[in-house]
Amino acid sequence: MAIAKHESLSTGQLLAYSGLAMPLQILLIPLIVFLPTFYAQTGGVNAAGIAVIFFVARSWDAISDPIVGALSDRTKSQWGRRKPWIAIATPFLMFLTWQLLVPGDEVNVTQLGLTIFTFYVFWTMVQVPYISWGSEISPNYDERSRIASFREGGTVIGIAMGMGIPLLLIDPVAQPVRDILWPDGLPLDNSLTSLMQIMATTAIVLLPITALLAIIFFPAERLQQKALPDWRQTLLVIKRNTIFRRLFTGFFTAQLGWLIFLSVVQLFIVQILQLKEYLLLVFLEHIVAILCVPLWAVIARKIGKHRAYCLSLFILVSGLFALFWIPAGNLTLALIIFLYKGIGASGKLILPPAIAADTVDFDTMKTGSEEAGTHLALINFANKATYAISIGISFGLFALFGFDTQAGAQNTDDALMVLKLVATILPVVIMSAGLAVMWNFPLDRRKHAIIRKWLDRKAARA
Repeated sequence: MAIAKHESLSTGQLLAYSGLAMPLQILLIPLIVFLPTFYAQTGGVNAAGIAVIFFVARSWDAISDPIVGALSDRTKSQWGRRKPWIAIATPFLMFLTWQLLVPGDEVNVTQLGLTIFTFYVFWTMVQVPYISWGSEISPNYDERSRIASFREGGTVIGIAMGMGIPLLLIDPVAQPVRDILWPDGLPLDNSLTSLMQIMATTAIVLLPITALLAIIFFPAERLQQKALPDWRQTLLVIKRNTIFRRLFTGFFTAQLGWLIFLSVVQLFIVQILQLKEYLLLVFLEHIVAILCVPLWAVIARKIGKHRAYCLSLFILVSGLFALFWIPAGNLTLALIIFLYKGIGASGKLILPPAIAADTVDFDTMKTGSEEAGTHLALINFANKATYAISIGISFGLFALFGFDTQAGAQNTDDALMVLKLVATILPVVIMSAGLAVMWNFPLDRRKHAIIRKWLDRKAARA
């Protein structure tokens, strides 16, 4: 049952909705940070093969997002448009999670390609309806930020869990803690294989629980009042919605730079910073991100969503630039910068979906149809396309300039400089371009209020 047009959701409802973001994000950590290196080091797939497989798989994943978004926009059931997709796809996603993260001893290029391809199909069938669902609950500018804050709060908690559990169980940094908790030791070693097993198990346990809680306790989206346009018009959302196109361009550019860094962060920490505490650094960064979720909701109310988003990008850009200059082996400086980046990472997660939900109202005013699923799917498309492109760029540059990603490889100083530039300066340049695109974004609180007033008056006359 949909909530009233301007009714605020309870904290319990928002917690039920935000829970599903946790296992989805736990899965995202190995996909972005560890999986390319895992298959390169343990699966016998070289850097060029990794670049091609992940680029093709992620490209398909990105292309499928608008399709699933448009299909879920057109779904009709007594449970709403989004809930059936999540209920059907979740069991398949659980099975494929294990197949992808725990592939066994013998892995070839074909097996990896087929597994990751089907994994992304069912990932999309859960994630796109899930994000679209939250954007349709309220038409209010600030309530949308509140919903997005809870959901992305679940996201950063998922990241913290995904990093914190392996940190506790397999990282050397936590050995004193393990000696106290498990004096007889654990049957785990400090390897990427153990890390993948832990993440797969955690996600598979949480997926059905959190999906069920969201389906039961979070209300269905507001019911569609107008007929949707034909498929050709649906697929031209970016062309017709000029404000959304501006958001799409800025978000795509900024996200590409950020994900280039994430795709090589483990290699950068271990080989450039010469630190073994990569799990600790990433974990603590996301603890800061969790703590800053309420802060970004306040900042967005004070200065507007798009300016708050720009501020978060500036924090990340300046943090990455600082990483280029810190000396190897300096854990204190690295920790300070990663904690600083955590402040920006929180805002970067929360704000784009909330801005996208506002651009849907602009499109509704122009077309008379409410296609939140398509708009949010296109944001998801940008997110996933940049995953594919970022891995293709980073590992492609490694293959081109002779940086060897295999475990124990001896790289020259020139090859290590390639890694350093790819991890820091390249993301800084690309993210700065995205920040520039978003700085004078044309849809602020005042203009959105005018659009909502027009839509509400039109609905009252209907």
